[in-house]
Parts: sequence; structure tokens; C-alpha cells
Amino acid sequence: MSYKVGKKDEALGGQNDKDLADMAPLRANIALNYEYANNSIATMEVQASDKWSRVDSDNGEQKINGWAILNMKAKHTFSKNIELTLGVNNLFDKTYAVNNTYVDLTLITTGGADDVMLMNEPGRYIYSNLTFKF
Repeated sequence: MSYKVGKKDEALGGQNDKDLADMAPLRANIALNYEYANNSIATMEVQASDKWSRVDSDNGEQKINGWAILNMKAKHTFSKNIELTLGVNNLFDKTYAVNNTYVDLTLITTGGADDVMLMNEPGRYIYSNLTFKF
């Protein structure tokens, strides 16, 4: 769990907002791991964030809604040399953003001078890994 709070001692030149940029709200991760068979592990993890309401609006940050996502993963060990991992992140395909925007960090523009874009995290992500150890 984490929580950050902060204010600028004084606003930057030409600005009034004293909120610090990139000050994420209350965040929490909780996971349940179940070990079964030969060092095989199943994991269920919830990641959550409170709404992002204290923003540095003079520098382009936006208010962002709170969110919670569910990730699941199973790693099965077949032998000391072979493991198979199957997982899904963001199981319910929630739209959310972990980081806020900032005027100087614009990666993609549509041509406007004050163009600021919020980058959402990927939607549902399904993966598998086959590991051979030798």
C-alpha cells in the first residue's frame, strides 16, 4: 500500500497551482498465492487505486477515476527443468491509467500546442511462458 501527498513551496513562474505533479493517490496491491504440487504456484492479485483528484492542472495533469483490476497466474512445474506459466492481467478489461499526463512528457500529439494526452494501460492481456532450465 502506498500514499503520497505533497505541495510546492511556491508555484512556478506564471502558474498558480501548488500541487506537485505525479503524486499518485492511495494505491494498494493484495495477492493470494497457493502453492501446490512440485513448487507450482497459482496467484490471484488485485491492484487498486483511489481517484486522482489532487492534480497539477497548470502542468496538464487531469483528474482520473479510481480503479481496481484482477490479475491471475498459474506456474506449473513439470520437472526441475520445465515450467509452464499461464496468466491473464486485467481480467475484466477495465480502462484505467496508472500515470497522469504532464505537458513536457507528451508522447503523441494531434497537432495542438497545448495537446496533452492521458495514456491508459493495456486492456485484458493473456500470456503464456514455457521455461526450459539447463
